[in-house]
Amino acid sequence: MPIDSSRLVFGPEFRTGVDIIDAQHQVLFDIINRIDYLLLVNVADMQVINQAIEDLVNYALYHFSIEERRVSLWVDRAQLGDHVLEHNEFRRRTNDFRSATNGRKLSAEVLELQTYLKHWLVDHILHKDVPLFRQIEQQSPVAPRQHVINGKTEVVSTGEKD
Repeated sequence: MPIDSSRLVFGPEFRTGVDIIDAQHQVLFDIINRIDYLLLVNVADMQVINQAIEDLVNYALYHFSIEERRVSLWVDRAQLGDHVLEHNEFRRRTNDFRSATNGRKLSAEVLELQTYLKHWLVDHILHKDVPLFRQIEQQSPVAPRQHVINGKTEVVSTGEKD
């Protein structure tokens, strides 16, 4: 079974201009690269691979919740709804894959899941997140710079210098 061993590099084309979102995207790239490494060196322990996949999916779900809350501050419901639909498709597909692969030996499904995760993430950031955050910045040169999450006020960077 061929393994897509190309390492993801978080370059400037992936930057949204929102520091916390960019930092979270970098973490997602790092986890995908870790899974790629485990598959490339043919780690036979599926528990290790499954844990790495769980780490990626759980972190992605955490990231989606942060991103969706932040986006909701700046866009209308329809646009937010479209973005959430993309995230929901990821949630559905990864749940299907996890159910099919959990506890099994290395299989075509695991490799298919890794390829899906990698391609979905790159495509989503480049074609959804980056344009969306650039649009937000253009529409609102003084986008909200802080808001409350879980009772704490957090500073939001829009990529502008203070």
